Amino acid sequence: MDRLSKDADFFFYTSGNNKNNDTKHMSIKYRPEIDGLRALAVLPVLLYHIGFAGFSGGFIGVDIFFVISGYLITAIILREKVEDDFSIGRFYERRARRILPALLAMIFACLCVSYFWMAPSQLKEFGGSSISAIFFVSNLFFMKHSTYFDAASEEMPLLHTWSLAVEEQYYIIFPIFILLTWRFGFKAVFSLVIMSFLLSLGLSEYGWRNHNTANFFLIPFRAWEILAGSICAFMMFKRSEVKHQQVLPLLGLAMILASVFLYDKHTPFPSSYTLLPVVGTTLIILFCSASSLVGKLLTIKPMVFIGLISYSAYLWHQPLLAFYRIRFDGDFSLLLKVIILLISFGVAYLSWRYIETPFRTKAPVATPKQRSRVFWTSSAAMSVLAAAGLALFLNNGFTERQSVNNQKMATLEHQVRNNYGLSPDCQSFNLSDNCKTNNNPEILLWGDSFAMHLGGALVSADKNIKLIQLTQNSCPPLIDFSIMRPNKKGAENCITFNHDVMEFIASTPSIKKVIISSQIAYLVDQKAIGNNGELVSASKDEISQKFLNTASKVNELGREVLFVSPTPADGRDLGKCVFRKNMFGGDLEDCSFLRSNYSDDARQAFQVTDNIKKHVNTLLLSELICDDNDCATSLNRIPIYRDKGHLSYDGAKIIGAKSKQLKAFIN
Repeated sequence: MDRLSKDADFFFYTSGNNKNNDTKHMSIKYRPEIDGLRALAVLPVLLYHIGFAGFSGGFIGVDIFFVISGYLITAIILREKVEDDFSIGRFYERRARRILPALLAMIFACLCVSYFWMAPSQLKEFGGSSISAIFFVSNLFFMKHSTYFDAASEEMPLLHTWSLAVEEQYYIIFPIFILLTWRFGFKAVFSLVIMSFLLSLGLSEYGWRNHNTANFFLIPFRAWEILAGSICAFMMFKRSEVKHQQVLPLLGLAMILASVFLYDKHTPFPSSYTLLPVVGTTLIILFCSASSLVGKLLTIKPMVFIGLISYSAYLWHQPLLAFYRIRFDGDFSLLLKVIILLISFGVAYLSWRYIETPFRTKAPVATPKQRSRVFWTSSAAMSVLAAAGLALFLNNGFTERQSVNNQKMATLEHQVRNNYGLSPDCQSFNLSDNCKTNNNPEILLWGDSFAMHLGGALVSADKNIKLIQLTQNSCPPLIDFSIMRPNKKGAENCITFNHDVMEFIASTPSIKKVIISSQIAYLVDQKAIGNNGELVSASKDEISQKFLNTASKVNELGREVLFVSPTPADGRDLGKCVFRKNMFGGDLEDCSFLRSNYSDDARQAFQVTDNIKKHVNTLLLSELICDDNDCATSLNRIPIYRDKGHLSYDGAKIIGAKSKQLKAFIN
């Protein structure tokens, strides 16, 4: 066996026995194909996050890691329990040596870079995420502060630590579970593990339908994936060798690759869909030997080596990507993607060689005093970094730091803040004073966030406007129709919201005119439901007709309708582009774009808009933002956009002051 491979994975494959001053050591047979399987896990994750085409389901690599971890750790615990040699202290000492050095080094590097490159609110949020990552609760933090697949998450350097948190929470619970149940016998414990697996899988099926974000991040919904690996360890425990198979490992590999290439961010996850990569991984663990066809593929030297550095590769790739996106603008070219991939592996090798390996191959700790020293040293390092993160959080991102022109950064950040229209309160059906300018409103603003951002435009067009804003995120102003976003329950809530708006219009005589707007693009070709819960189509023609139906229903109530189109966009985050050019230097003209470079989403939205404007009075924002060729993204260095498509507060004011059509409609 290659000594480098053995030493590098000391924690997973070799278990120290500290009886009699640690004179005896017990080895668990090294399986190089497991290192190859790790490579099969980390490669899709990196390729997916960096943005290589074709790897739309690359995020399933995390699920492969979960299964592998469950298998390896459970195998060690079972072996030690059977030999009456299991020690909680030694278990966590090994975990500390395995996980903490590289993790803390990565967090320290991120703290240093973030201080200079992050805006105050971003830096404050990073401070909170660093504390949660250090203490392995970052899955809870990111559940409240992000959605894994949203654009904002791409600039979170520590987002990926949610999976480490899930694993470590499992490793707090699982050893205690083994200690409490071991007295009932091996078969009884195995039965309880299987029951726990089924219960967690059932929770996951319930979770993605009803609590999508919690389902993604929290351990009750994720534990079944790690338990799948634990089940493998129980099944293989009394075997001296892996049962040699050719077909089942090939089937497992095919299942993994199918999920990598066929799944995407719209696939419910985790759910029964996750069984494909999870079962595929278990088939390789249970039936793949180094001499099988799949085993030969997984044990080639490049695969084994990538597997060896996979933990560091996973740790460092996300910060590299996040900080690049924070500092620089534009899409990644293929060459840049390749460069970032190579840099990720280069940094991973250095981390593995000079941080991971020295701590993991160090002579086993022999005494409780030495073990205590490991814990105290780890605790001290964690505390220092946590204190730094706390300082960032409590000082609101150090708004007074002098190393950068922070006042300028704070001003720019304020300009691209979320645009809620009249008030942040106006994100649901709200009749409070915060969401209206007069108790007898004459103008109603209705729609999703692309209606929301028009609140300031209407006030700018007429300072005395009698306006009420009834808007809800991801809820277009369509009667008896909503896409399944994020799930059926969310769609039903949207339908209810729009019914409430229609009833409000009908029961409020002062309302004379209704302005409706939506992003539109996110509706096209999505699963949707009608009023009775039946599945309906969401083609461009169907969506156009739904908007026309809404306008017709409003007209029947004796009110005029104005439809406001989405903004022109080219797919970039235009608000951040202007922010970066202002902050770090550059030509703001680089943020403008040609009409010919509209994104696919914008083109789809404008196709629907073209159908609507034939029958409904329509305001085209492209006529206010673009000339014959170019679309502006700033005015006097002030961002018109706050993100990929929403107007900033200042941008909305500019639109309102400029639009004669809008002024004519509301007066």
